[in-house]
Amino acid sequence: MPSEDTPQPVAPFEGIGHRATWTTRVMDRGENFTRRILAPLRPRVSLASGSVLVLLTLFLPIGYNTCGSPWKGYELVQGSGHWPTFLGIMLSDYFGPAFYGFVLLLAAWGAVFTAISCWRPGLTRHRSLNLALFAVCGTLSLFLITDAFLLLVTFAVDNFGTIAEAIASILIVASCVLPGKFWPKAFFWKWFGALVISGMIVAGCEALKLLHDDQTSWVISLIMAIYGLVPLALWLRGLAARIRSKPEWVKTRQGLVAFYLPAALGNLWFFYVAWREGIWGFVPCWFGLHLMSLGYLRLAKTVRPSPGSSTSVPS
Repeated sequence: MPSEDTPQPVAPFEGIGHRATWTTRVMDRGENFTRRILAPLRPRVSLASGSVLVLLTLFLPIGYNTCGSPWKGYELVQGSGHWPTFLGIMLSDYFGPAFYGFVLLLAAWGAVFTAISCWRPGLTRHRSLNLALFAVCGTLSLFLITDAFLLLVTFAVDNFGTIAEAIASILIVASCVLPGKFWPKAFFWKWFGALVISGMIVAGCEALKLLHDDQTSWVISLIMAIYGLVPLALWLRGLAARIRSKPEWVKTRQGLVAFYLPAALGNLWFFYVAWREGIWGFVPCWFGLHLMSLGYLRLAKTVRPSPGSSTSVPS
């Protein structure tokens, strides 16, 4: 018989509350559905196909140009045009070439990695390397979701009318509110309160004409950092095995799903925006980066951790 001091297993959604039952059911079913679809995809196939998709964008229109035709990927790396996301437009001088160039480097390594692994299969069994590359690619993938989503809101306000603006507003409100059913209340209200207060400050400054356009861009970029980087920091913190061993991580992970799901739906709409603006090369780049992340995750899961190892694969 176990003693009273022995930790007891915790049900995945125990203690979340009745109000979140429908949310957890939808997410659980969606997660299971996604796993069934991705299950037949082999890790090296996922990594190789994602790397090729990203590298192909070097010759596809992907750089946004406000005054003419879009720029191809290799021209974007050289500093022409803007990376077609929120920060890519706001910080056009250096963010776009740096972000896109780093993604290209990861894709080139992924292609070389899978090619060499055909002759040296042991290369894919380096668990720590796979986990490190998954952390890098996964971070960029999640960052890209929020970065493209916030630009979608701007496009909706400027170009698509009231209906599109209403849809974008509903998605962003859902992305901000739904995590509150899962995250610790004190943490959630600090994050959400910072967003609301920042938005009110920007609206007040614009109404009083206290900020110039360039100053407003930096303030809005700060709001984006609060909105997107705080959940991303939670995800990065969850990569540590000692965090995932705690029952609270289950609810935190569900909160991250609740945050990123509306943003990901907004990204699907952004694909139409990219096609309309002629920068459709963004779509294969988006899918390629996510396939690379999935490939490294699946490679890490195929290798059992060594005895006494503190690393484990994120769930």
